Amino acid sequence: MIFAVSPGTPGCGEERFIATLPFRLSPGSILQLPDESTQFTGTTGRLTIERLHHLYAASLGPYPSTDAAEQGLAELRAAVLWCAIEFSAGVRYPIETGAVNLFDEPITIPAVQPMAHIREVTGWTSTDGRYEAGEALVRPDHKRLVRFEFGQATVTAGIPIERFVAKAEEALSFKHLSKIARDEKLKLAIEVAMSHRFEASDNAQFITLITSLEALLPDLPVSPESSVAITEAAHIIRNKRDTFPRADPEWSALARLLGRIDKLRADSIGEGMRSFINAALERHPGLGDRQAISKQVLDAYNARSRLLHDGHVSQARLSAGLDFLRDFVPRLLRCLFREAASA
Repeated sequence: MIFAVSPGTPGCGEERFIATLPFRLSPGSILQLPDESTQFTGTTGRLTIERLHHLYAASLGPYPSTDAAEQGLAELRAAVLWCAIEFSAGVRYPIETGAVNLFDEPITIPAVQPMAHIREVTGWTSTDGRYEAGEALVRPDHKRLVRFEFGQATVTAGIPIERFVAKAEEALSFKHLSKIARDEKLKLAIEVAMSHRFEASDNAQFITLITSLEALLPDLPVSPESSVAITEAAHIIRNKRDTFPRADPEWSALARLLGRIDKLRADSIGEGMRSFINAALERHPGLGDRQAISKQVLDAYNARSRLLHDGHVSQARLSAGLDFLRDFVPRLLRCLFREAASA
């Protein structure tokens, strides 16, 4: 399929807006809609999942205004991430919000295919605009909009649609889901972690999973004494730099060194990861033994550093680290998601 066109809205009724988020699941995962239907609506009546040709689309609403629908779109992204964690499925969706292309005046629908199909199934004689199925957007459902979908790779078998929608609605019921929508670091960590299922090699999956933990880390300052030492070192380098004219390459080299020295005020990634994981394990003891898991995380991070430096690590070390991360990272992210959305 090069592209497909279909009705994108009911195109009638009072003014209302729908938040729409297209998404893809990783290879090996597919939503099982009942009886070959293309749409499934949850028990709340607000959330609908639709199967398109090569995508799924989650829709939430209606909303009385575009601003309210924009907030709904942010929460919809968070809900889809929650489903990705719960079903251990990779998911990809547009980060940026697109826009509906509304015409200045309605345009007559031609009597030739493929647009004639729109006239046949809707009874419309004209259309108010169009949008692309692959874009996240707020659509005015009362307008007569045509949806265009372009070809993409297909996926294969497994998640019952009822369970997927139930999990999405569970996320939407969290008291403070909007916190997840605003938490860029947690969203990034989940997106990176779940994308590991799109990776073909063990090396790429391993690096992706440990990177998702790194994405969670805040900048942690070094100790006061260390900070004093860094300040003294920076003072020496600055004085040495200023003995050269700005046009001299040595001035530029020392200026770059000065920038690197200043970055030492934040603690090392390894130490930051150890502190972050220990704190998370203390708050969520159900994740497992703090000492054992902390060691496994640090071992995995060191293996990642060696892999990036040398291009390889032993297969035994890689397999052990990957098995641990595949199990631990989704469980940690699930706890952090619930913690942020429920507090």
